[in-house]
Amino acid sequence: MKLNILHLTILIGVIIMAIGCTQQISVTSAEGLRPIYASGDDLNISLQEPRSYEQLGQIVYVEPYILIGEVYRGIHVVDNRDPNFPTKLSFINIPGASTFTVGNGVIYATSGKDLVTVTYDGELLSEQSRIANYFNGNDAIDQISPINYSGYFECVDPTQGTVIGWREDIIDNPECRTD
Repeated sequence: MKLNILHLTILIGVIIMAIGCTQQISVTSAEGLRPIYASGDDLNISLQEPRSYEQLGQIVYVEPYILIGEVYRGIHVVDNRDPNFPTKLSFINIPGASTFTVGNGVIYATSGKDLVTVTYDGELLSEQSRIANYFNGNDAIDQISPINYSGYFECVDPTQGTVIGWREDIIDNPECRTD
């Protein structure tokens, strides 16, 4: 009985010391990510020459094309008529894009908080519609924090425009962090 009381007393003492020793550590600067903003004409959708792959997202096959998402930037279009030799055709520049899907010949994509629809026939690109601020609150998570990132980052300021990417930097007094 005395042994059990001794063990219990030691355990309670260790718990109290652990709680008492916990300190909040204030971070004055840290390596992290800073948002890159765009607004106005910088958010226009355009058809561009093929480019190198960087931060790839989803892949969708729409015969004969493979559409490969580039996070925050747009969609790579690859001609797959010869699967042994797929050929980069073009790049659909959609600033702030984080996800897309295709249905009935229409590409539905995010552009920051906007929902955009475009058509592309292998040669011509046409923006069909843009619904401003369609994604708000938790729906627009990519406009709140960097996608697939753990660490400090500069909090997003929506008054600065649409987040179209992130760059590494030293963040002074970081207030935002993901785990």
